[in-house]
Amino acid sequence: MKLLYYAHSRLSYGTRKEKQELRLIKKRFPEYHIVNPNGITFMSLYEDGIMDECKSIVRQVQIIVASEYNKHIGRGVFEELSEKTKAKKYLLRNKEFIENFSVRTVDGNDWKIKYGKCEGMMKIVCAWCGKKLGEKEGEGIFHGICKKCKERVLREMDETEDLEAIIKFEHGDWGNRN
Repeated sequence: MKLLYYAHSRLSYGTRKEKQELRLIKKRFPEYHIVNPNGITFMSLYEDGIMDECKSIVRQVQIIVASEYNKHIGRGVFEELSEKTKAKKYLLRNKEFIENFSVRTVDGNDWKIKYGKCEGMMKIVCAWCGKKLGEKEGEGIFHGICKKCKERVLREMDETEDLEAIIKFEHGDWGNRN
């Protein structure tokens, strides 16, 4: 059986948001059984024991879908995402599944809401040929230039171009040229 863990804030348990997200997850991953911690009866009565049980489940699933609460994640979701596992991780944000993202601590004292934040990974692509050059934190697409295109463009530049334009090109300064 393929398992998917739905990591979300306890503040959204039983809410309309939880129901909507579960529908989206079922639609995107119809072949997976969704493990929702909201429906689990835990053996432990203590917060740390419950978290240990959740992390034990996380280590057994193939996919983790994490949901934000007010653009942040609480300590529980943070720990579930940080757990060492081979599971594919997705962030469910605004009805979209984001595959490349990172998590960071925002306020280590706010365990419920603003403990951490998920940040998408921005793709870096060559503006000339579209070749993927890498990723960095952020969202969307960042354009650069690959080595091959840079060499070609420099060769094609008119010999009458001034040195200032070449220096600006070399350092990515695309400000207005007069």
